Amino acid sequence: MVSAMGKPQATTTTPESRLRDLQHAAANFSTHLKTSPGTILPPHVRLGVAICARDALLRCKCCALATTGVCLRPGSSFYDFLLQQKEHEPFPTNCNRDDEAQQSMSDDTKACLVNIIHTVVCHQSKINDMWYKDSIGALQSCGILADHVKQSKNCVDCDGDTTNELELGSQAVFVEIILLAVTSHGIHSTFLALEVDIPALPTWEEMKGAPEPMHICYSSLLHRVRRDESKAFAPYFLAKDIRKNSPECKKIEKEVWNEFKFICGLGPYICGTFAPNDIVMFQTRFMSSFYLTIGEMLLNWGELDSTRHCSHVTRHDMETVANAVAVANSCDF
Repeated sequence: MVSAMGKPQATTTTPESRLRDLQHAAANFSTHLKTSPGTILPPHVRLGVAICARDALLRCKCCALATTGVCLRPGSSFYDFLLQQKEHEPFPTNCNRDDEAQQSMSDDTKACLVNIIHTVVCHQSKINDMWYKDSIGALQSCGILADHVKQSKNCVDCDGDTTNELELGSQAVFVEIILLAVTSHGIHSTFLALEVDIPALPTWEEMKGAPEPMHICYSSLLHRVRRDESKAFAPYFLAKDIRKNSPECKKIEKEVWNEFKFICGLGPYICGTFAPNDIVMFQTRFMSSFYLTIGEMLLNWGELDSTRHCSHVTRHDMETVANAVAVANSCDF
């Protein structure tokens, strides 16, 4: 509708239109998996991550038993604890696929992926700096970065030294795994709560045409990597830290760059820019539909916009619920 002043009039979102928005965003994620190259992971592993996140919630009996009530001695490694549990739902693979890429996935790689994904989906209260460091160490040693490190030897700015790229590559693949897992889980849990059909992920057959990973060499792309544990356990970078003349810049599409520049250094996504295609998808196509737009998150809220959200839910209500969930899942050993 348009007012007499020529300005669009706000219309209240109906439940039906809201559901269509969510379904459209979920379809965008499926399209993203089929058409956008990953940073480091090949297509069949990216789909496996998305499936694994959904299996963790409903199918993993091990995680159902190792609930947030599990109490570990202070200083204990939750990563190691979960690794010792042998009855996890396995990392999904295409049983009909016998190519070299899938066969090259070691048991250590699959165990590492399952551990990270299942922790994010089922055991968020156990995530801390030790878990992050253990996860990065496992990614560096399990073999998932072998192809990336091999390709980085050809990077003109590395001079054959891949030591730094192993560290930066482990951060990039960690971010890629997390973003794919939380997006898939967010869609899955939302539609379970709505009690409507869960949007399907691509089939293994559909993923055959998906592009191969970009293998961005961050040793070349960045002239500075920042570390500040008051902001994040993980390293991060800002837009001004990108080396504009690096040949790696050409691997990222112009449309992604346009969004990427605004996300760099932003709030809780500060480390997510190590996976450029996925963080742009996550922020602009997933979060803006399933949660809030960037503009809304930066507002000093009194209450939510009643033209887009329920007028009876305030920011105080949301924070109260979030705090109650956090308290209920914490362990005061």
